[in-house]
Amino acid sequence: MAYEHLKLRKKLYNFSGGYATQDEPERIEDTQSSDLLNVRPLGYGAYTVRNGITRVGNDAGSGSVKSLYTFTKLQNEILVRSKGTTLEFLDDETWTTVPGIPTYTTGLKFGFANDETYLYGSNGVDKFFFWDGQNIDDTVFTMDHTTDTFTATDHGLEIGSMIKVKSSGTLPGALAAGTYYYIVNDGFTANTFKVSETPGGTTLNISNNGSGTHEFYSAGVFEINNNPKGRIMEFFLRRLFVSGIPSEPAKVYYSDLLNPTDFSGGDAGAFVVGEGGDEITSLKVFTSPTSGEVVLFVFKKSSRIYMVTFDSAGLLTIKEARRNTGAVNHQSTLMVENDLMYIDEGNNIVNIGYRENIQNDLRTESTSVGIDRTTNAINFQEACGVYWKKRRMVFMTGKTFGSDNNDTTLVYFYDYNSWCQ
Repeated sequence: MAYEHLKLRKKLYNFSGGYATQDEPERIEDTQSSDLLNVRPLGYGAYTVRNGITRVGNDAGSGSVKSLYTFTKLQNEILVRSKGTTLEFLDDETWTTVPGIPTYTTGLKFGFANDETYLYGSNGVDKFFFWDGQNIDDTVFTMDHTTDTFTATDHGLEIGSMIKVKSSGTLPGALAAGTYYYIVNDGFTANTFKVSETPGGTTLNISNNGSGTHEFYSAGVFEINNNPKGRIMEFFLRRLFVSGIPSEPAKVYYSDLLNPTDFSGGDAGAFVVGEGGDEITSLKVFTSPTSGEVVLFVFKKSSRIYMVTFDSAGLLTIKEARRNTGAVNHQSTLMVENDLMYIDEGNNIVNIGYRENIQNDLRTESTSVGIDRTTNAINFQEACGVYWKKRRMVFMTGKTFGSDNNDTTLVYFYDYNSWCQ
């Protein structure tokens, strides 16, 4: 429906006012609409939201999509997907290959996490990587080695961006072709910048201006050889936690403090959660609605949920949070405002937080879908979920029993405490 008719969506099942064309849109009643866009008649004067799909971006390329992730970067959101043997991001309605991306093992799901500067990821087989979210083509710059300053009008870079450099002649002193450089805060403006050899490091000292025409371009993905290759990632207390490693299914690694690419530093470590071979299926940060304590929940597939935090001395503590429950996978375990939503092995949608009874928030209209044990006809074992903050909706995809693909989507409307299909 048109923007001015969002009020009607709250009263969608009460369309008693009918189709009103005489008044201005802002004057119509909650039960009326001055247009019938995106609705369809059911007969006998009843209407509902029109069913349909919208393709996101173009569909170029081969291979099936195995993972989707929203990379939150400052005030922007970048939609990323794994498809075939590569990673792509949505660039102005066009799926574009992430620059510098290697060829990945086909058909694998990726785990992702981000700290609003870099996207980190792994598929459990190939190298762990991070990316700055930028895709800038060859851009000419000039150098002032007396201040270590690069100048390029409207360069489009951000603090933390990764670049490489090249030259038609000789590069400025201390710069080398093919090397990753990181944009630092020192002297950063829309037209000037300085670089470091490490993320957030000290400004690189440039010894001369070089010769010829110099250019920089997006460095793309940076691969790391020694980091754990896990498909489950979560940032917690300024560290990156990684699990889902095929050869170590019950183990969690965590990075050095403030250095998410270093898993061998003094504050880095690892721990095994729980007994037996029950695999870890998800990691999620959660803030208790009663105490305000921030913890990391570690989900085993079927046996338990554990609570991980650091005590006042900085020592890791692990406590059992819940028994006889677990999450089927990481892709369908979501933080939704103050609630933590997951799907257990009994095919139930479960909530930890304010809405413990979320599974029973069912509408009574004919479009409702029961989500309890007796009425559920959807297999959530390979489910994926996402929370759309703008509309306060949870989308949870599953497959009808007997189907090979996720072919059904359930939507939870947070404003109305209700599910529909």
